[in-house]
Amino acid sequence: WIQFDQGTVSLDPNAVSNYVAELGATYDTNSVPTSFQSTLRGPVSVPPGTYGWSIQTSAETEQLTQDILSGEGMHRPPITQGSATPDQPLIGDTYIEVDLQNQHMWYYKNGALFLNTDIVTGKPSTRTPAGVFYVWNKERNTVLSGPTWRSPVDYWMPIDWTGVGIHDSNWQSAYGGNLWQTVGSHGCVNTPPSVVAQLFENTAVGTPVVVY
Repeated sequence: WIQFDQGTVSLDPNAVSNYVAELGATYDTNSVPTSFQSTLRGPVSVPPGTYGWSIQTSAETEQLTQDILSGEGMHRPPITQGSATPDQPLIGDTYIEVDLQNQHMWYYKNGALFLNTDIVTGKPSTRTPAGVFYVWNKERNTVLSGPTWRSPVDYWMPIDWTGVGIHDSNWQSAYGGNLWQTVGSHGCVNTPPSVVAQLFENTAVGTPVVVY
C-alpha cells in the first residue's frame, strides 16, 4: 500500500479501498449469513435480515489511511452503518429464537431461558421470512391489516419492514405441528395470548429475533 515519492509517504487509495471492500464482503452482517447455535437443530446458517451492519467503504478507507499515516497504534471497530454495530456480537445472550421447522419459539434473557412456546407461522403462500431481525417497536391494542383482512391484536412487536412481527392470535385454537400449512398467518408469528403478554412485557425494543 505504501507509496514513496521525493520524500513524501502516502498510501495507494485503491489498494486500501479494495482491502476495506474485501472486509465488507466477508463480515458485513447486512449481506452475509450469520452462524447461529439453535436450541434443537445445532448450528444453522441464518440469512441477513433487518438487524445488522455494513462497513462504509469510502469513510473507512479515508479513516484507515489517516490512522496508518499518523504512525500511531490504533484499535477500533470499522466505520459502519446499520441497526447493529460490530463492536459486540450480533446475537448476544438476550434474543428471541423462532424455529420455522419445529414451529416453536424461545426467549433467552441474559443467557437463561425465559419462556418458550409452540407457534403458528406463515402459511405456504405467505411464509414467514427467515433472517436475523429485531424488535424495532412495541404496540398495544392495534389493528393489523392487508388488502382483504383486518386483525385486532392486543400485543404487536414488528420485526421487519414488510409487516411481519410477533403478536397474539386468539383465533388460533392450537399451535405447533403442521398447523401453519392450513391455518397459517400472513407471515407473522402467531403466539398464544397468555405467552405473548409475558414476552411483550419482558422484551426491550432492539432485542434480536432469529428466524430460521
